[in-house]
Amino acid sequence: MKVLIVSLETWREDNNAGNVTTNLFSDSGFEFANIYCSPGEPFNSLCKDYYQMTDKMMLLNLFKGTKVGKRISYKDWPKNNNVEDVRVNSKVYKFFRKFNFHIFYLFRTFAWSMAKWENNDLDDFIESFKPDVIYSPCYGTKEMIDVLAYVKKKANVPVVSYLWDDMYFFKQICFEPAYWINRILFRKALRKNKDMFDLFYTMTDEQKEEMGKALGIDFKVLKKYGDFINVSPKESLNNPLRIIYAGNLLYGRWKTLSIIAESLREINKDSVKAKLEIYTGDTLIDKYVKLLNDGRSSEIMGRVSYDELRKIYKSADIALHVESFELKYKLRTRLAFSTKIIDCLESGCATIAVAWNQQAGYRYLKKHDLAFCIDDKKDIDATLKKIIADRDSILAYSNKAVEFGRDNLDKSKKEQFWDDVKALI
Repeated sequence: MKVLIVSLETWREDNNAGNVTTNLFSDSGFEFANIYCSPGEPFNSLCKDYYQMTDKMMLLNLFKGTKVGKRISYKDWPKNNNVEDVRVNSKVYKFFRKFNFHIFYLFRTFAWSMAKWENNDLDDFIESFKPDVIYSPCYGTKEMIDVLAYVKKKANVPVVSYLWDDMYFFKQICFEPAYWINRILFRKALRKNKDMFDLFYTMTDEQKEEMGKALGIDFKVLKKYGDFINVSPKESLNNPLRIIYAGNLLYGRWKTLSIIAESLREINKDSVKAKLEIYTGDTLIDKYVKLLNDGRSSEIMGRVSYDELRKIYKSADIALHVESFELKYKLRTRLAFSTKIIDCLESGCATIAVAWNQQAGYRYLKKHDLAFCIDDKKDIDATLKKIIADRDSILAYSNKAVEFGRDNLDKSKKEQFWDDVKALI
């Protein structure tokens, strides 16, 4: 079966979206092609044929009439090329990640709306591949809905999509007009094109229910899978304990981490009993870095590859999942289920989850008793002291996570997803 992936990001296994796509489709035996709308080169072991469109191409088309689109083919899997993600090292990308001004995303939407990206080269790429199914994550941007709708029209095959975060509802706090314009444009585009989706997934029961009512679509719940069969729970622990946080620092997560770091400084006042290691490619201004990087109780370790992170988890004790306690970020992440939760459970470590008690990912961990759960920042001090003092409980939660993962989240379970996709043909 041939699957055409339509993605905003470059399909790279060292970024979150690309990692999820590979996670869902690896070992399926499907054939892939990818239309992607970002700079950079792919880094995966599933796809060799690509068609790239970028913001720069849109601007050049508007101002110079340059044709949009570039076809890229590899003889070998692009993962073997060992190319870096250009976004990570781009000063422009780091600026956007740091300040996240919504006006720039609005300009992007307008540029894509005005540029002429619908052309014969794109049509030829679609027609030459002859897909059986289109798979495209739902990104919360009007331009990606427009691209997907165009590809659907040309290919005339079923569309499978995957919604991760709350990109639709108005229950948010933001004082940038561009934020609301972006959301309104996306909502309008999604509602207009909702009938093009033949199979629509989300990560949480909460989002399945709310989005189902809003759009009249029967969503299915799908989570990232893990290799739990080959993971062993911890049999012994380090001294001091190694606590690992891996992920971005957006949406106020760095503030929650700073509270945890401060608690560890107090716990380690006489001797170091536990240390927080933060693996992230995000940057913070110096005064915030000081809160997270004292070198004794917490340290920012920088960005590592997914394969390197798995090795780090293997030698650590506790995996940490956090969300913000600020109201605007609680609303922003209310329906989200971070894929990092599966990484935490798959790590073989015990998991500590620190988040608002109505956050969907937190509720999942709490419901199944898969983590030490802290839903009030006032309780962080006392709970961390209790966890660090009770090493048997850390081993118990490690064992519980692995057993649950084997029964419910192991990669052997994703054959049901493949069967659902095949049934569309």
